[in-house]
Amino acid sequence: EAFMFVFHLSGRPMVDAQIHTCLVVACVLCACGAVLARWKSHNPIVSLAFNLFVMMHGTWFIHAGFILYPPGSDAPYIDMMDMEAMMYVTDLFILHALAGLSLLLVLYFVLRIVTPPAKPAKVYVKHPRSEPGSQMYKTVPTSNIAPHFYVDSD
Repeated sequence: EAFMFVFHLSGRPMVDAQIHTCLVVACVLCACGAVLARWKSHNPIVSLAFNLFVMMHGTWFIHAGFILYPPGSDAPYIDMMDMEAMMYVTDLFILHALAGLSLLLVLYFVLRIVTPPAKPAKVYVKHPRSEPGSQMYKTVPTSNIAPHFYVDSD
């Protein structure tokens, strides 16, 4: 999608090119966020960043359609060759990012208040001097768990 928008800019007015450039930025951020979310799948910050980029891409795509092709008229409501309109479009793009970030922060704090804190997990570890078949368990924070231990989160 980003390649399509990059090669779609030839011969376009300045504001139209700026709108498509912002779409390219949103597409590249989504692609980077998808790779990072796959690579660091257990990191909640990366997941939230990916969600922010997808939200920003979608809302900006819809808003760009309304700027370029407003409903009920044949011409855009802004001058496509005006430098102030270019700054306005850039400000709108940043406002989409801030609105998405604000929404994610509100959701984060609401979920933080509503959901109870996680209980520590019981990790079953075989003691070196224990009898065969017996297991001892101890409670440890889940961040200290090695991947080869059996974890039971009651």
